[in-house]
Amino acid sequence: MRSPLLLAMMALLLPFNGLAQSDWRNADGTPMAQRSASAAARGFSASLVVTDNPQWRAIWDATTGDQPRFEAAQDVRNGGELYIVAFLSNPLPGADGTSNVRCDVRVNRPDGSATMDQRDLPCFQGRPGADPGLIYLSSEGVRFLAEATDPRGTWTVRITLTDANRGVALPLQATFNVR
Repeated sequence: MRSPLLLAMMALLLPFNGLAQSDWRNADGTPMAQRSASAAARGFSASLVVTDNPQWRAIWDATTGDQPRFEAAQDVRNGGELYIVAFLSNPLPGADGTSNVRCDVRVNRPDGSATMDQRDLPCFQGRPGADPGLIYLSSEGVRFLAEATDPRGTWTVRITLTDANRGVALPLQATFNVR
């Protein structure tokens, strides 16, 4: 990936063929190299997308059969909004059949100081489908509104998704520029 924000890869994701595959795949089925905004380990996968499309949720909800397409955003100007969302695949169900995926979310200004730092948020709870290739939307996301007082420069988003049942944490990172 040439830019951490170039994660419109949701358009490229294909379901996994089995539990042994723990990586994101492009449109031709080839495993994609792990990047700062996508990761996989021990059967659990996660990806981070930054988009400026306010209809991202409607696109996700309306998509059936095909993977939704999200345009990646790299820049935002005063008054503009960005939506930072995480996706996951193959959360391990516990003995009771439910998944327990937790999130840590941190957004840093260009000087490195945090504007948001939340830990151990519930990201995905419930019973996953039988197909390990299903992609789920995390319940935690970030809406960023660029305000006149926001410092200009590169902001960094770090989201760690932890499959508590599997004992695997996947740190993801993306950046965007406030102009």
